[in-house]
Amino acid sequence: MKSRRIVSLVPAATEIATALGLMQEVVGVSHERDYPAEADERPRVTHCPIHQAGEGSMSVQFVHEFLKGM
Repeated sequence: MKSRRIVSLVPAATEIATALGLMQEVVGVSHERDYPAEADERPRVTHCPIHQAGEGSMSVQFVHEFLKGM
């Protein structure tokens, strides 16, 4: 059988790959991943600047500044 490499772009896809026993073939996951624990061992292939801005009012401030630049 041909070897596969899977990149999961949404957390649900990572969970499905795990349920199907394919986690060993997952080579990248979304920045939003939170399950399973094995996903923490994979590189993040997506990025969200709002998540990196921090929690609460910092995120609101980031959105306001972003929208000003549009």
